[in-house]
Amino acid sequence: MKKLELLEKRNLKIKRSHGEFHPSVEIYPSAKLRNKIIEHVGSQPFKRIKVSELTKFLNGLKESEEWEGTPSLSWASNNKHLLRKIKVGKESYYKLTRAGVNTFKYLQDQESVDNVHESLADKLTKEDKAKVEQIIKDKKIKDNIQVDLEILGVSLGLSDLERQELQANPMKFI
Repeated sequence: MKKLELLEKRNLKIKRSHGEFHPSVEIYPSAKLRNKIIEHVGSQPFKRIKVSELTKFLNGLKESEEWEGTPSLSWASNNKHLLRKIKVGKESYYKLTRAGVNTFKYLQDQESVDNVHESLADKLTKEDKAKVEQIIKDKKIKDNIQVDLEILGVSLGLSDLERQELQANPMKFI
C-alpha cells in the first residue's frame, strides 16, 4: 500500500472570497496535467517559463508512454487563473498567478505528506494495515494528521483507549 487511499480528495480553495464580486476559486487536487505543468513552472526561477520551453515540456509529455491524450499550449490560455502570459523584453513567458503559486505550494505540501504516509505505512504488517484501514473507515477520519496518529498508535500496539489519548494529546506520547 503506497498510501492510505481512504482519505477523500476534496476541492482545494486556492483563492479566498473577497465579497460578492470576487468569489473564491476552488480546484480539484488530482488533475494530472495541471499538476505536472504547475510543478514544472513552479520549479523554475521566478516561477516563470518561456513559451518555447513550455511547448518543449508539453511535447515531452506527449511522447512519454505514461501520458494519455495530447497536452497542448491551449491549456495555458484556458487556465488564465493559474498562468499569466507576460512579456519581458522581447521574450514571452508564462508566469504563475497567485492562485498558481498557492496550487504549487499545496502540491509540494501534499508530496511531503504522501512521503510521511508511505514511510509510516511501510512499517506496518498486513494485519496492522487492515486494522488501521478499518479504524479510519469506522471513525470516518479525513485528516492526514489523525491518520498518521492512528498508524502510529497501531504500530506501537496501543489499546483503543490509549489511541484515543494519542489523538487528544499527541505531545504526551513524545
